[in-house]
Formats: sequence, structure tokens, C-alpha cells
Amino acid sequence: MRINQACRDSLRKSRKIDVGISMNNVLDNILGRIEAAQKNNRRLLLVIDGKCGSGKTTLSERLCERYGCSVFHIDDFYLPIIMQTPEVMKEPGGNINYDRFIAEIMAPLTADSTVVYRPFLCMEQKYAPGVSLKRTGVNVIEGTYSCHPVLREIYAKLTDWEVITLFMDIDDRNQRDRVRGRVGELRFKLFEDKWIPRERDYFSAYSVREYCDYSISGMDDSILFLREDGNEA
Repeated sequence: MRINQACRDSLRKSRKIDVGISMNNVLDNILGRIEAAQKNNRRLLLVIDGKCGSGKTTLSERLCERYGCSVFHIDDFYLPIIMQTPEVMKEPGGNINYDRFIAEIMAPLTADSTVVYRPFLCMEQKYAPGVSLKRTGVNVIEGTYSCHPVLREIYAKLTDWEVITLFMDIDDRNQRDRVRGRVGELRFKLFEDKWIPRERDYFSAYSVREYCDYSISGMDDSILFLREDGNEA
């Protein structure tokens, strides 16, 4: 999906980040907004973008366990290699099938319908069996590229939803260690040479960090085990 000029122009109107606020306070703030939305029966969408290895998936899983929310992974919508044309791949973030994500996730989600989709398995270059998820009061979209401009346009139209955007950062050394530990030494070389630079190009081209409501860095596993009162364990 190509970005129209109006969308490109809107990128220059960055949203304000909460700065000078600790990671604990950011998470407490987000948890408080989630709990308030549930209490008031208000629909909420949390969008988590950021660097690979920063804890996006782990955080979304913890939130799912705590609040029973539905989680949608951008990684399930990577473009098959056969669709990765030079024209598409020269666009920052062009390796995601945004048309399919919009049709299979955003359209039914915003229409209060059951979401049915088939995750794409990058390693095997095939689609997995269908997944069916009902919309819940709190929904999470997580993964690098989840704040791409074509999706921002949709988020901006959800006027009867509360939309929260979070950017998760990590320093280079810890990122390398985490990704290497996750994918192994052979595949890590591909991440180091291709995917991590592509992420950086996307973050820079579309001012992703600046767009998000919150930004946190250095999250470790200890912060993700949340007590029932919403504080860290």
C-alpha cells in the first residue's frame, strides 16, 4: 500500500511524547487508563511499536493475561517473498501487508465483529490455519510497523475509542543479545544486516517515536510481572 501525499504531510505534525517520566510511571499510567476504560465500558486500543527485542510481545502477553484483551501481531502480516517487489520494499515499512491487516483485523474489529485471519509464517512462507478472536473491550496491536502512517489514519478515525500508542526502545547491545538469543547466530546475521536497519529507516522516515503518546526504554522481564494492584512485583 503506497502512502498518499496527504498522509505524508500529516507526518510532520508529530504528537507529543511524555518525557521525563519513568518507565514505572508510564506503565502505571497505561494500566490506569486500561482499568478506567474497562470500568466505564469504553473501548480501548493499545498500539505497541518499537525495536525488535524491546519487549513488545512480552508486554502484550502480560496485558492479555491480566485484562483478557485480544492481541493482534503485526508479524502475522509480513509480505510473502513473492510479493516483495523492489518498488514495495524501497518504502520504509514496505514489508508488511497493510491491506490484509486492515481488511482482516481493523475492519471487523471496528465493526464489532469477530476477527478471523490466517497468520503468515515467514520461515515457512505459508499461511497458518485460521485464528478467530472476538473483539474485547481492550485490544492490543503489537509489533514494529504497527504505527505506520496507513494505520495511523485508521486510528485517528476511532473517535469513540480510546487509543494509546507506546514506543518501546532498547539499547543496541541488549538488542543484539536478545535477538541473538531468540533466533540463533545464523539468523541473527540476517537481522543485523537487513531487518534492524529496515526498522531504523522506518522509525526515522515516519517519526514513530515522536508520534507515540509514550516512550519507554530498557524494559526487562522483572517489570512485566504485575501484581493485582497494578504495581511491579
